[in-house]
Amino acid sequence: MAAASLASPLSIAQSSMVPSTGERVVIETTSDKVTQSDSRDAMPKPAINDAVAFEIGSVPEVEAVYVQHDFANNVFYVWSVVPERDHELYERIYAKEKEIIGRFEQHEFDFNIVPSRGGDARTLICEDSVQLAYARTR
Repeated sequence: MAAASLASPLSIAQSSMVPSTGERVVIETTSDKVTQSDSRDAMPKPAINDAVAFEIGSVPEVEAVYVQHDFANNVFYVWSVVPERDHELYERIYAKEKEIIGRFEQHEFDFNIVPSRGGDARTLICEDSVQLAYARTR
């Protein structure tokens, strides 16, 4: 893959409506690199992050979605933050994860669900290599 630097960071904001709740969701991606992909990797990494965030974030109870990409092993790590442990909620998130795996078959995923238990979902995971890809505004 070839990458070229831009003079200034590129910022893309996408606004969509969540059909089940009517809530407006804004996902913003900022990058200072443009990546040209080969046929095995048809979608740039920020676009995959956005797709994962949008898909899992469409579940109304999801408070936040974090992502991390292990480039060496081509694995996307995903953490979905929910208020509490709830079997029915987890099942709906698992269904979204299954859709993501089917859509991006060329990548490996490691999904996790983390209950916030009243904590701030936007600051729950604070590792430098982990990106907050989605945060619900209430």
